[in-house]
Amino acid sequence: MIRPTASTRQRAAGFTLLETLVALAILGMALGSSISVFSDSLSRSRHAAMEAEAAGIAQAILDQIGNTIPTKKSPIKSDDPQLKLVSGMDPKFRWRVDLEPYNLKKQGDDTAVKAAYVVVEVAWYESQHPWFLTVRSLRVGLKEQPE
Repeated sequence: MIRPTASTRQRAAGFTLLETLVALAILGMALGSSISVFSDSLSRSRHAAMEAEAAGIAQAILDQIGNTIPTKKSPIKSDDPQLKLVSGMDPKFRWRVDLEPYNLKKQGDDTAVKAAYVVVEVAWYESQHPWFLTVRSLRVGLKEQPE
């Protein structure tokens, strides 16, 4: 029987250079993939926040149609000088409103209301890529009565 010497026992207790390099390579791949997943989720979160803000802007525009946003002309754009500060919106968003009269009349029916088909499109750039959110609605209001 061969007895292990002190130098043999000392060598067997540590890791070889190859084992250490393999462990570091596995650790590097694991960290690389987790950083990639984290970066992707951060990007998706930022996009979701921008989309939610765009939806809020579209809702604010729909609420202001007929009040501060005139219904007489179409299309209405965010860069119109009369509407510069319509709702204090973020300048990185652009919007456009298209109004189209909607006929509520049936044969011989003279209603006291009017309707308009409204399309609001909000656009923004994110990572040099254009994004759009479109909201469509039917708005109903009282007709203006001649005096």
